[in-house]
Amino acid sequence: MSSTFKPLVLVVGGTGNVGSTVLQALAKTNLYRLATSVRSASLSKPQVASLRALGIDIRAADWQIDGPEMLDQLFSGSDIVISTVNSEARLDQKILVDAAKRAHVKRFIPCDFGIARVPGVMDVSDEILEIRKYIEDSGVPHTYIDVGFWYQITVPYRETAKGHIPELVREFYGDGEKKTAMVNRERIGLFVAQIIADPRTLNQYVFIYDDMRTMNEVYEVASRIAGEDFHKIKVVVSEEEVHKRVNDLKAQQKKHPWYQLMYSLYFRGDNTIETAKSHGALDGRVLYPELKFQSLEEYAQEFYADTSAS
Repeated sequence: MSSTFKPLVLVVGGTGNVGSTVLQALAKTNLYRLATSVRSASLSKPQVASLRALGIDIRAADWQIDGPEMLDQLFSGSDIVISTVNSEARLDQKILVDAAKRAHVKRFIPCDFGIARVPGVMDVSDEILEIRKYIEDSGVPHTYIDVGFWYQITVPYRETAKGHIPELVREFYGDGEKKTAMVNRERIGLFVAQIIADPRTLNQYVFIYDDMRTMNEVYEVASRIAGEDFHKIKVVVSEEEVHKRVNDLKAQQKKHPWYQLMYSLYFRGDNTIETAKSHGALDGRVLYPELKFQSLEEYAQEFYADTSAS
């Protein structure tokens, strides 16, 4: 990459969990000019000021309702576009793909950043695979990136922690013996920065993760490092109960991604590098052996040291 030319990377949705870590990691490389789209109603948020302080160009855009002309202005001059939109906007990414094609973007990364995808198991994964097919049918240069399941919603909280997430994470599915790939959400940007600078990943699917462990191993590590026996507070959920919850939510016409996800992870065991490779993925840990990957033990040490978080 020339020292005088810096490609322009546009991140759509740069104030979210994934978007912000991607922008921060890219800014540290000093290899790119950076821009992000922010909804007009969000321009005054503190996160936007933080991004401006990094030298990131803030572009006001309500991309789901803006017409093609406005989107063409948003995409103008972009070499790489990374979508980090929220889950509700997943299928609307077709609008972004069309804009990327008109702008002759050199690489488009859709908002995946999750588990290994198997058709017909999760509605969310089927939507993601639908977007991937749309990208390929459109002829837009691309890279797909999955990273496994986030540590932040895997490692159990201390018994004193209250709230929806701590209680949800205390549910323990099946026998705990299925391995699943895991990642620290805050490190996704580091991986993205490596992947988009690599010509080998153009028009490829990359699966990259920090560690791969079973839930029994997660609870053993967590109990040892936190000094609490998390097995005493876990709530075991059977496969039959998971199916019941999915069907109950369907009957109420409510979305049910969490329990479909739990079924895929802990009963089918889909979220592994082997599954991803069977669907054409490159192994990011093989591509980048020089990277330092964060083990479950290292994450747990950080997590339980912060008593306000755990």
